Amino acid sequence: KNLLIIDKDPYLVVHPTTKKTDLTLANGVVHYLQEQTGKIQPPRFFNRLDMNTSGLIVVAKNAYTQAFLQSDKEKVSKFYQAIVKGIVKEDEMMIEIPIGKEGDELRRKEMSPENGGQTAKTYMKVLERFPNEDLTLIELKLFTGRTHQIRAHMSLVGYPILGDELYGGDDIRAKRQLLHAFKLIFTDVENGEKIQVEAPLPEDFKEILHIAN
Repeated sequence: KNLLIIDKDPYLVVHPTTKKTDLTLANGVVHYLQEQTGKIQPPRFFNRLDMNTSGLIVVAKNAYTQAFLQSDKEKVSKFYQAIVKGIVKEDEMMIEIPIGKEGDELRRKEMSPENGGQTAKTYMKVLERFPNEDLTLIELKLFTGRTHQIRAHMSLVGYPILGDELYGGDDIRAKRQLLHAFKLIFTDVENGEKIQVEAPLPEDFKEILHIAN
């Protein structure tokens, strides 16, 4: 009624750009809502994902719901799964490394707030280690929402996301960065109850880790 929850495929652009004006998720949402309501309205995305990141995206169907979700970040918790290069030694860790806020070159480096960096906090826990592949499947929770935060943080702690060419994870086995927004927990705008939604592990994750369906 108030929300549209989408499990985005990888390689799909969310917003139109100067290079990509059609076949975007935003175009699809506008068309879908027009069919449902008979009205043309802007797509009110609560969260955004990079083109090559798969997983859950929340769209508010009206301005009130959008304002409700944005009024308190505690109303939405975002969880990700990723495959990283190397065997992560720690079972879990809290990563609190400030990162640059402008330009991918800066985000690849730890940068103190005094030097223009942004505070960033990511929780990571190991789901399974794959020694034969030298890979680790991890789960992450965002506590801040910096651009490329997970990608930068995992690179800075020495375990870049597999396939992430920008942050040192390039690998012949992966055609994209193996990052997936798999779970959202948010507050219902009508009754205040917690709702949890999950998206299954993508097929390319399973193929690389040799996980059967």
